[in-house]
Amino acid sequence: MCPLETFQHKKLVECVMNISEGRNSTTLEALRQEVEDSQKVFLLDVSSDPDHHRSVYTLAGMGRPVLEASLRVIRRAAQLIDLRYHRGVHPRMGAVDVVPFVPLGAATMAECIELAHLLGHRVAEEFEIPVFFYEEAALHPARKQLAEVRRGGFEQLTLEIGVRPDRYPDCGPPRLHPTAGAVAIGARSILIAFNLFLERENLSAARQIAAVIRERRGGIPGVRALAFDLPSRKQSQISLNVMDYQRVSLKVIFDKTNEEARKLGQRVVSSQIVGLAPRDALSPGLAKKILLENRWEDVILEDRLEEALARDKLQ
Repeated sequence: MCPLETFQHKKLVECVMNISEGRNSTTLEALRQEVEDSQKVFLLDVSSDPDHHRSVYTLAGMGRPVLEASLRVIRRAAQLIDLRYHRGVHPRMGAVDVVPFVPLGAATMAECIELAHLLGHRVAEEFEIPVFFYEEAALHPARKQLAEVRRGGFEQLTLEIGVRPDRYPDCGPPRLHPTAGAVAIGARSILIAFNLFLERENLSAARQIAAVIRERRGGIPGVRALAFDLPSRKQSQISLNVMDYQRVSLKVIFDKTNEEARKLGQRVVSSQIVGLAPRDALSPGLAKKILLENRWEDVILEDRLEEALARDKLQ
């Protein structure tokens, strides 16, 4: 079955842009405007977090218009964001840190890989920002995992790019852009960004829990996990990417995380979806069981797409 069966006759592409800015409303509005000024592209969602100092812009549309819109955002972000002064809990290496293309409906992964490569070469040529391709767009097996591409973040990459052979970019100059850093551009399937909050700050406990549940350490299949302290909330967070939500449900992940938290004298008190999730991953009943902070009806990808397409037809 193709992702989002409702749209199986439409070649739609989702682009989930991760921006290293979560606090400056003027900058965030300027980036939003770049998307909204783009032709035939829908801005489905913007999620921002001040502790992560990061925002996620979810775009959708036909492939080439989405590529052009993402290029506009990268250009503007490079003008407005200076990574040398950026401080947040989330790892990052670029003003626009990560740009994945996701096939929806009748679009194919091969088409998204092509879009990733086209965007990467244009970013490198037009802005002199080094580009690393990851996931399905990776040109080297070692770069398939985003964590490996982004290892050490902006600061470590500053020292290693152009020096270590394994840290040369796939395209662009072998040095970081002075303010915009580097960007990881890829193609992947739908994932769910799922955050779980502990009742109080305890980074050591959060890291232990993340280590147990992440797939790489023998934990839950398809789950990637990081741990952070969030000063504004006075809580710790287990930040997850659920790579195959049809294989393992959010409820299973929530229960396992809470089980591990209780072993350490903690408990999971709420959860959060960052961006959007497919309809078959979430229901009102499930949202209650996983103590979801979002209103479940606000994070359904198909609903946002249907609303955007309906608006477009009326114009």
